[in-house]
Amino acid sequence: MSARGHLFTKPIAGHWNSDGGTGMANRYAGMKREYLAYGQRSDLELANDIFLADRGSFELIALQTAAKERIRWLSVQLAIASSEVAA
Repeated sequence: MSARGHLFTKPIAGHWNSDGGTGMANRYAGMKREYLAYGQRSDLELANDIFLADRGSFELIALQTAAKERIRWLSVQLAIASSEVAA
């Protein structure tokens, strides 16, 4: 069960409806933002860091991975909020 008390039992819309997607969605539902890579940075700060990063650096890979994880986490948080509003 997530920190917000939500557990997905069936696939949710988007890329979460693939094989194993429900399990991954539940993992992200239980995570706090601070535990994500670069979790202390706002969405805007993370986007700006990616924009300003040297295109040939390994830091760019780390930032892009952090952004991917952030988008996944935000997607799950949106699904949770949508289900709470619908209830």
